Amino acid sequence: MVRLSVQKGKLVKKIICICIFSVSFLLVSGLCQATTTILTSASPDHTVISGNEETIFGTSASNQITLESGAKAELINFPGQNTIQIQAGSDLFTVFRSGTVVTFEGTDGTLLKIPATTSVQTVEFSDRGPLTLSIHGGQVMLDDQVVTTTPASIENDLGEPLISCGAFVTPSVWKEFDCYNLAAIGKDLGHDPFTPSWSLIGGYWQWGRKGPDPSQWYNTNTQHFAHGPTGPGASEANSGIYQRMGQRCCTRRLPGLDTIKTPNDPCPEGFRVPTITQWEGVLDNNTPNTVGTWSISSTNYSSARFFGSGLMLPAAGFRITAAVRCAYRGYNGCYWSSSESTAATTPGTCTSAAGTPGTSDYSARLDGFSVRCISE
Repeated sequence: MVRLSVQKGKLVKKIICICIFSVSFLLVSGLCQATTTILTSASPDHTVISGNEETIFGTSASNQITLESGAKAELINFPGQNTIQIQAGSDLFTVFRSGTVVTFEGTDGTLLKIPATTSVQTVEFSDRGPLTLSIHGGQVMLDDQVVTTTPASIENDLGEPLISCGAFVTPSVWKEFDCYNLAAIGKDLGHDPFTPSWSLIGGYWQWGRKGPDPSQWYNTNTQHFAHGPTGPGASEANSGIYQRMGQRCCTRRLPGLDTIKTPNDPCPEGFRVPTITQWEGVLDNNTPNTVGTWSISSTNYSSARFFGSGLMLPAAGFRITAAVRCAYRGYNGCYWSSSESTAATTPGTCTSAAGTPGTSDYSARLDGFSVRCISE
């Protein structure tokens, strides 16, 4: 691979010196050390070394730029979905914009200037999950926060690292999702929602059931709900057989009303079970990526599928009605929608985290599936 680099700053300085001082350009040309790097489709990745200052022209492909602590980079012409890795902690940085150019400025000397576009730019720091930078509704957004012209720290009002999860549900609409499966103990423990773990699996609901009170989410198996793992070991997997789930699941929804949150919706205030249209939007408008081994085991917690950089669905498996046992954990994950098929026997739709992601009508409304809530 060959990367073309030219001394742009030095060249401009030389021209000025020739015009004004004629014989003095050799003395002053060395003052400008910024390097211009032009990426190619064959070489879309680049690292800016600490102490260096570069102007980087990207390609329409997915470029990956790494900034070492103390490096400075201005990115130009980055129309695609790109990833910028900053090898420093996010607590060192403030973020602000000038027009649509967003600046990340660190107290360690690291500096990043990047244009926000309608395509998602992913910015990753050494101490946190990925942040998405994009333009939505005429506003420059970093995850779900508006970037203004006033420098602001990359933290929320509580002084804690900002974690926001979500995905595109149309080409131009980004929606917030809960970062965790419903009843995932990792939410209370503050575990990273982008690193697969036993604590992210969560509970299993029958379609149309509200389930038990949240105080019982981590220790209850009922006729309509089963809790998830309570630890990483086999004895903590809650994968065995217990009392069969009830044979009556829910009251049928009326056609066309799946956009209305019902009293049986188990999601907390401000959230609801996604509609089938929203799930289809997630599948159609976000780049999927898998992690983990994808092998069937009650203690395989490594498998998950990312949709873009802000939504990760663990392969939690599901509970089979006939035996009420956990099946396909580590290989498959089904997530209920609020929508009901027009066929009398199909209660809703689930999206699978295994194999090729897709949606399908599912007739066994008594099976226990995962729930991932979306903001209303």
